[in-house]
This record gives sequence, C-alpha cells and structure tokens, in this order.
Amino acid sequence: MKTIKQGLCGIVLFSAALCASADIEENKDYRVLPDSVTKSELVQAAPGSVEVLEFFSYGCPACNSLAPSFHAWAEKAPANVVVKRVPVIFFEGWDVLAKAYYTAAQMNALDKVDLPLFDAIHKQQRQLTDAASVRAVFVENGANGADFDKTFSSFAVDHDMQQGKQLMQHYKVFAVPTVIVGGRYVTDLELAKSPAHLIEIVNDLVNKTPPANAQKAAARSGK
Repeated sequence: MKTIKQGLCGIVLFSAALCASADIEENKDYRVLPDSVTKSELVQAAPGSVEVLEFFSYGCPACNSLAPSFHAWAEKAPANVVVKRVPVIFFEGWDVLAKAYYTAAQMNALDKVDLPLFDAIHKQQRQLTDAASVRAVFVENGANGADFDKTFSSFAVDHDMQQGKQLMQHYKVFAVPTVIVGGRYVTDLELAKSPAHLIEIVNDLVNKTPPANAQKAAARSGK
C-alpha cells in the first residue's frame, strides 16, 4: 500500500493548504444523500469516527486507476477516519472478485494481494474467474494457500458478501468507484473527473463531516 500515484498533490495529506484547487461545490463535486438514506440503521460508525466507504471492483478500469492514490490517501488518514471498501457485483464474474477481496480481508492479507489483484487483471491481462486463478495470485504474493482454501468458501466471506450487497443497494450504487463519506456525502469519478481531484473532494468532505456521535446528537436535536 505504499505506492503513490505520480501527479497526486504531493502525498495527499489532510491539509487544504497542500493542494491548490478550486472550491469543492455541492452538486458539482459531490451530492448530499437524502435523510432516508443517512438515517438508516445500515449507516453505522463507531462513536467519534468518520466513515469513508469506497465501492469498487478489481475488474473496473477506473477503480484500477484510482487504487494507488486511494491507498496512499488511506495510509495518511487521521486516526478517527475509518476506511471501509465494498466490492460490487455488477457483471458476471465479479462475484469471484468480490470474494477475493473479502477473503484477503479475513486473512489479513490485503497488504500482500490487494494491488497485485488489480495488476493481475489490468496489467497482466489474467482472467480471475474462479477460485484457482485467484488463489494463484494470493500464493504468488506471499499469502498462505491453505488459509486461502479454508477462507474463500467460508461462512464469514459469504456473510461479508451479503452485507456488501445490502450496502450497495442501500446507497443505490450503480457505478464505481463511488465514495461515501459519513453516510451523507457521495462522490465518484464522473463528478471528480480525475483520481487526484476525487481525493481532494474526499479530503474536503472528511473535514466537513462531524464525528459519528456528533451526527447522532444533531439528528436528535433536529439540526
């Protein structure tokens, strides 16, 4: 996760002064989700945290272009920012790729295989369409093959898959990459136009989002 995309505004730190850019504007750079979405029980975050959800797929070229920047950004996130990623299933075969992500997460192997999975598809032109082809990428990058075999078809991975589908449906995600900040703000590459600007937008949204417990207090007071 140490790869940094060239051209990103330095190393994407959380300071507006580091990247000179135009003001981030609602309905131009991001949208505000309706209360029916943000106040759902599905929108949960630990008290004091700001949750950032990235919806993506290893099979998506745009997600591949964002991946190095997003990884570099996530590594520099403040301690109260919780980054979660949700692999989507739009096309035939993407269920295998979603299982690859959740398997890596359950194995604590994302640092070994996450970017290599993108590279296998988009640089090496490999077809990751079944457990065996995915397993090969894991093993090539230092993950334990026996652990992969136990995890890939496990209940835990199936549970994660179902939760991911719920979130995708809840937020009405129809394109990737899409990023949700604090359960309220949404942006994507169509709005941002470039990976670098998408990171700038996410920074701005994180800075304007109150921590989860403050959000709940504001909701109770009707603000």
